[in-house]
Amino acid sequence: MGDLNEYNFIIDKEGKLKVIDLDSASIEGLEGVEKATLEYYLMRNPNLKGVRDKYEVLPTRFISPNKNSDMYSYDMIILSTLANEPLHRKDLNSYYEYLDYLKKIGISQELIDIFHHVYTSKENENPRSYLESIPESIIEKADYKVFEKSI
Repeated sequence: MGDLNEYNFIIDKEGKLKVIDLDSASIEGLEGVEKATLEYYLMRNPNLKGVRDKYEVLPTRFISPNKNSDMYSYDMIILSTLANEPLHRKDLNSYYEYLDYLKKIGISQELIDIFHHVYTSKENENPRSYLESIPESIIEKADYKVFEKSI
């Protein structure tokens, strides 16, 4: 891997360090995700159709990778790791309800705002600076199945 830097590492729920590279990022063992790459997150998400000004759709119907694409994939890796299931497959109502739930259990508004903007025309931001503020107790509550039981 020729792009080793602090932005290409995440720590999973068990405290294991995982190396990621945004154009070929993967989440090991996440149920329902056979190949968690940038293409996987971008091409299989019907929610991106409404923000084509942000995620450029080429004549071949592929989405041209850019900074927003990279950050979108990174955000989905983080959210899917927290939820313990692929969140890019959720409809927009479920997605935003889950974000409301994350706020309710104590995740910072700044981090929620970053996740909120991925399906809007606003530019995507790197959430890295807010991730360390999530306590272990909140990470356990962030599981999507826990969220489903709360509604």
